[in-house]
Amino acid sequence: MHPAADLPWTGERFVPGVTGDTFLEHAHRYALAQLLAPGKRVLDLGSGEGYGSHMLARVAASVIGVDVSEEAVNHARDKYRLENLEFQIGDCAALPLPDSSVDLAVCFETLEHHSSHEAMLAELRRVLTPNGVLLVSTPDRKYYSDQRGYANPFHVRELYADEFRRLILNFFPHAAFYGQRVVYGSVAASFSGGGDFVSFSGDGTDVSQFGGVAAPFYLLSVASAASVPTLPASLFDGSQASQREAEALLKELAEAKDQLARTRLQLDSVYASIYWRLTYPLRLLRKGLKRAFGI
Repeated sequence: MHPAADLPWTGERFVPGVTGDTFLEHAHRYALAQLLAPGKRVLDLGSGEGYGSHMLARVAASVIGVDVSEEAVNHARDKYRLENLEFQIGDCAALPLPDSSVDLAVCFETLEHHSSHEAMLAELRRVLTPNGVLLVSTPDRKYYSDQRGYANPFHVRELYADEFRRLILNFFPHAAFYGQRVVYGSVAASFSGGGDFVSFSGDGTDVSQFGGVAAPFYLLSVASAASVPTLPASLFDGSQASQREAEALLKELAEAKDQLARTRLQLDSVYASIYWRLTYPLRLLRKGLKRAFGI
């Protein structure tokens, strides 16, 4: 069978190969999910291209990726093949899974694409075991949209932090909440882990301190009907990815310079030819006639 053709980058659904902030945001979420997934039966709701379900299947007992897009599901089935990984077409308000069949459900950047939030949370609660855990993320409308004056054309209903908190707690009595954003900055952390996380922001003369992530673009929650695990404060280091991107851009620049040099040599050869010099008066006459008479 031929390898699966890459899904097109629409500007919203992440596909491998996309770089920059979008890559860091998505890769970080699935890296956190991997911490919770070892040995678990996992649902990846809104699995899209399938890369995240594949990541989770490397450590989970089993993974089911569910997406409403038939194109995305067919692509994922063709591209990602592991014995413990499957993909199904399904609506978030009517999941194609039996009751209490999932130990961990992850749902990243799906809430904002529809308005059936309560129905989706009810379905997630139904398919999770009594001790099952949900890890969910969505943009924070205040910082993602309002403060930037930005309207994402793919989003149907974004939530403010307090709305997100109420929605989660209405279905899962135990929940912890986190913020996420991509920043340019410096990291100082213990070699052995542990300790509180604080953010600093300013220009060097006027510095402000925040508990946790300041002005998060994205909200995350770990929720359960029982006790919830604690996610560590974490950093997804994008240095390697940015270095590869920089190297690719430098390679493209070098190739463009080589092409420009070859073009200049070709033009120099044309300009130096006897034919070019002999026909120069005719070209001048043609330009003059075009200016004077439009011919």
